[in-house]
Parts: sequence; C-alpha cells; structure tokens
Amino acid sequence: MPLWRSEDAPPSQALSPEEAKELLSRAAELREHVLLATPYLSFPCRLIDVGPQAVHLSTSLSRDAAKRTLESQPLRVRLPWKLSMVAGPVTFKEHRQWDRRREVLVGFPSWLAPDDQRKHPRCFLVGKSFFTLTREDLQQVRGHIESVSIGGVGIYVPPSESAQLLQLGMTLELGLRLEQGTEFKVKARIVNGETPRFGLAFVDGLSKAQAARLEGWLGPSLQETLRRWGARHSPTEGTEAGTSPEPLEHPPLLKASQARLGALIIGSHLFAEEVMEALEGMEQMRFGPPALAALKPLLEPAPALAVIQVVKGDLEERYRLRTLWQGLNLSCPLIVLGTGAPGCAQEASQELRAAGSLHWSQGRFRFFRRMALGLIQRARNDEEE
Repeated sequence: MPLWRSEDAPPSQALSPEEAKELLSRAAELREHVLLATPYLSFPCRLIDVGPQAVHLSTSLSRDAAKRTLESQPLRVRLPWKLSMVAGPVTFKEHRQWDRRREVLVGFPSWLAPDDQRKHPRCFLVGKSFFTLTREDLQQVRGHIESVSIGGVGIYVPPSESAQLLQLGMTLELGLRLEQGTEFKVKARIVNGETPRFGLAFVDGLSKAQAARLEGWLGPSLQETLRRWGARHSPTEGTEAGTSPEPLEHPPLLKASQARLGALIIGSHLFAEEVMEALEGMEQMRFGPPALAALKPLLEPAPALAVIQVVKGDLEERYRLRTLWQGLNLSCPLIVLGTGAPGCAQEASQELRAAGSLHWSQGRFRFFRRMALGLIQRARNDEEE
C-alpha cells in the first residue's frame, strides 16, 4: 500500500476534481461502504455526508481507538468505482459520538485515483453456484460460491466439522459448478479469510480452454454489475430532466429494545449487505445462502425477523424456498423481497405465507425498514397477549 499523504502530488490517472467531488457526493447519498486505510489496517465505514472541508464516515471505532490508530498514520479513503476502487489521501479531524452513532470526520481528499489491489474484477452476481474442495487425503468440503474472477473465487463454507479442514496457505483441488455455465477443476490456494468465508486464488492460472469458458460466463455478469453501478450513480436517476436528485434520508435510530432483536437474511452476499444497511442499528443480524445446512447454525438466538430473496419467482425457485422455509421451522415474521422482474416476489410470498413482500430497490429502504419494525412489534404484541 502506498504511503499516500495529502501533500503528495496526484498521480497522472487521478480523477478530475469535478469527477471526484461528484463521486463522493453520490456515494454519500447512497451511503456506500468504504474503507479507511492506514499502511497496516483497514476499517470498514459507511460514507454518510460530504462537506466542503470534511467527509463524514459512520464507524464502529471508539474515540480512543480512532485517535490511536488514525491520528498519526498516513491515511486514505477507498471506495467503489465501477468494477474497481479509487482512493485518495485524507487527514483525521475528529471523532463524534451520540446515542448509538459514531462518526469519524476526515479532511476532503485532495485527489482520487484508481487503486484496485486485485488483478481481476470480481463478479458477485453468481446465482446458484457451488464448489467442492478436495484435500490431499481426499477429504472434501462443499459450499456456496459468493464471488468469481478470472484469478480466483470467494466461497462460503457452512460452519461444521468439515470447515475445520481448511487452513490459510493450503493448496487443494477446486471443483467449480457455476449456474447455467461451466464446470471444471483447478488447483487453488487459500489466500485469505476464516470460517465461514475464504478467498482462493487459482494456482498457475487456468488453461486456455478454462479461461475462455470462464470469461464467457463472467462477461454478461460483469456487464450487469457495471449497468447497476451506473444506475446507482447516475446523477439523474429517479429525477426529471433539469432537476437534482433528492438525497436519501438517513434511517431513524432503532430503540434499544428493537436493536437487540436481530434478523436472519437469506440470499446473496450483496443482497444481504443492502438489507443490513436498511436495518442499520439492529444487532445480531446474520445472513447465509438459501441452503438449510448453511442456515441451521444461524438460528440461535432465534431471530425476530426473517428476510428471503427471490430472484426469478419461477416454479422451481418457489418450491425450493418453500421447502427451505419449512425446514427452518421459524415462527418469526417473514418478508419476501424480489430482486428480479417486478412482481416476482408476490407468488412466492403467498406460497410461503409471508407477512409482507416488496420489490427490492435502493429507493425502498425506508419503506422496508418501517415494514420490518412494524411486523416485529406486532409479533411481540401478539406474544404478550
């Protein structure tokens, strides 16, 4: 990681000041996940406001921890940009805390430049894709694929005895089965992570035939990722020509009794991140793919709310989700959120006897939050009666 400081000259590939300001402003409206990075540590934050002199970041760092780790270190902010990342040097200004919120204020970055530490862009739109890892002693570990690139994969391993078979640095045979796509085997090394999530890099790369097949599978998904990024960051999204977009409202704080309740989110990694953003402030939120073995360890303590993602809403998916929901045997309210075509969640909601359904989008965060908290409160009132 370069030891960038605010007084350093911008690199030749830096964004223009206008582009940088527009990117930061739009990221604040969307409350994007960003990283605040020192040469030794990175801290996940959420960008919540951009002023003329300071950038406001929501953080979990205490005041002492923020001053100790951020005040005397070269510091930079990293945020998503298309299929990559951009970063720029910032300086620590202050830490603020009230109620349940903590904020770090850093100076406005003097410039932003491309800063992707990965060789290849990752695709998170992987659908129902699975892996099998085989050790030298022929013991196997199976699970769900969360991201794919031409250089490796991100995987989810349900917490179990088999998950203990994986250690950083191990080289194993990796079998991939991608949704509506290719299947192949390759040597891979575990390069980062811990149970239940690991990152693996392909050893010695892929053969020409494997690379061609994987690139063909990745192409449409990466294009869709770019399209979604453009839609999220379009300055005219959801507005009439010549008008400015309305900033997203910050969701209200949860009461202490609501914050402790927790939710179980069933769906893709990106979907779960967005739902957790909408329910910000609730503790004990956990998520997993739509697989009974992966979700069983997440049922204690019992959640006060369950949220299920519906992608297609076809007969096969509805049957699979109905079987999954019956197997979980939960008594909490269920909300079905559709991420595919409008209306895909309605039939699934009826079959699952869900308490509510909604077509999922960034603009529905606040409505969904009210729905979720209302259902939780109603369920608690019924229990008390």
